[in-house]
Formats: sequence, C-alpha cells, structure tokens
Amino acid sequence: GGGEAPPPPPQGEVTFERSQEQLRAMLYKRGPGGVRGLARAMAHVSRGTGQIDRTDLDTVLGFCGVAMTPDAVNSLFARYDQGQGVVDASAMVQGLRVPLSRAQERAVLAVFETLEDPTFKTGAVEMHEVIKRYQPGRHPRVVSGDMSESEAMRELELVQEDNNRLVSREREHAASMDSLADSNQRNITNLERERSQVESELNHERTKRNEVEERLKSSLDELNKLRAEAHARAQLEADVGSRLRQAHASIADAIQAQETQLSILAEVVPQLDMVHASLLTALASEPVPVAPEASFPPPQSAPGSVYQGEQNGRESASRNSYVPQEEYA
Repeated sequence: GGGEAPPPPPQGEVTFERSQEQLRAMLYKRGPGGVRGLARAMAHVSRGTGQIDRTDLDTVLGFCGVAMTPDAVNSLFARYDQGQGVVDASAMVQGLRVPLSRAQERAVLAVFETLEDPTFKTGAVEMHEVIKRYQPGRHPRVVSGDMSESEAMRELELVQEDNNRLVSREREHAASMDSLADSNQRNITNLERERSQVESELNHERTKRNEVEERLKSSLDELNKLRAEAHARAQLEADVGSRLRQAHASIADAIQAQETQLSILAEVVPQLDMVHASLLTALASEPVPVAPEASFPPPQSAPGSVYQGEQNGRESASRNSYVPQEEYA
C-alpha cells in the first residue's frame, strides 16, 4: 500500500545529493587526507569556532583544490546553514564521510585500540606502527593469488607516500591559511585605524557644523530682529505718511477756501469802489455851507471838555468834507 518513489531529478539539475557526491568524489580522489584537509582548512578559516560563512566556504574549497559551480556550493551551504548565514564545519565534514557498516565500524575501532598507545591514549596512531604490524600475506588479493606480497607492500608504501604528500600539502595550506589570516588581521587593524581616523574627522566636521549652525541661528535671530525693526519702521513711516497726506489735504482744503474767499473779495472790491465813487459824486454835487466869520476867536475850552469835543468834531467834519475848488468849476 506504499506510494511510489519520487522520480529522480532531471539530468543536470543541481541538487544537494548530487553536489555532496561530487564534493565527496573530489576529496576522496585526493586520498585519505582529502576530507581531513577540508576539516583542517575549515578550522583555520573559522579561527577554531567551527562556524564559516558562504565566502569562507569558497576560500576553503579553493585551498583544497575543489572547483564547483556556485549553484552546487549554494545547495551545500543551504543544507548545512543553521539559519544565521553560517554552517557547522563538523556537521558538513561528517556528512562528507562515507558511512561505515556496523561490522566495519567495530573492526576499525578494534584495530585503532590495538595500535593506539595504551599509556597516553592520544586518540591517534603512528603510521610506522601501522606499517610495522601490516601483514601483506593476509591481504585479500594476496590470498586469492591476484597480487603478491611485495605488490601489496608496495601498494601500502604508495599509500604512505600519497599520505605524506597530502600531509605536506596540508601543512602548506595551513601555513597559507595562517598567512592569509594574519594578512586579514592586519587589514582589519588598518581598517579599524582608518575607521577611527574617519570617525575623528567626522566628529570634527560635526563640531564645525554645529558651530556654523549656531552662528547661522544667531544670524537668523539678528535678521529676524532687523526685520521686525524694519517692519515697525515701515509701519511708523506709513502712519507718518498717512498723517502727512491728511495734513496736506487739510492745507489744500484751507488754500482752496482762501482762494474762494479771495475770489469773492475780488468780486466785492470793484463793487465797493463803485459805491465809493458814487458817494464821492453825491458829496460833490451838494453845496458846502459857509459859516459866518466870527468877530472874535472862540473861547478856549479846557482839554477834554464837551465844548472842545464838539469843536474838534466840527473841524474834523469840515476837513473830511473839503472838496477842491476845481470840482465846483
């Protein structure tokens, strides 16, 4: 009643399984030290933390001589990503190792315990101990007659030579990784120093900017004050101008009234002159009475008396009514 197995992915499609098998084949092609070299390179790059990011993974694969497409590396990284943009190096290395059967695992552990130093228990075995205890006559191909003991021994020696070359290469890689790490550390130190210098310059620029802003604020306040004074002065000038215009209008009205009065006077004066001329004509046409001459001078009156006043009045009237003789001709 089980369902059918899912169909295999299309040929050429990038999957995690294909990418991992490709990487495993490349590493094991380099011998037993392939996966171990990858683990050591990861340890160097991660500085012992065991956490590497996507860029570090490219660096490690490059040092191990592994060339894979970006999509294949992305599929590997996505599978082992812990959700924070980093992968656990030990989990990735463990996934690349070919799993052993239970019997193989027990056999390997038994051989390892036999070869390991029982006193110190270092967790490692020396290669010369392996070679010393190696019995080429018990090799399966020697037992079957397909290979001689010398050929089996030579095969082991070739494996040892390959292992030595891999160890030497791993040491070179480790030295290169250390050099790269030191270079990165120097670059980081230089960048930190440059960043501190830039931050100091930025702080200086911020201080100068704050000073300029304060000066601008003071200038703006002064400008607003001057604007307020100018507005008040303009308002005062407008009020004075309005009052001057009112005064000018009042003066113009007064001048116009005076001109009107002068015009009226100009019309009245000729009429008064005519009346005056008529009066003069009327006075000239009437005879002037002649008073009889007195035989004696009039009595002198005291100044201020009634008689003196009447006499002065008659003299004044006589003088005012004097008409030249030529007017009677």
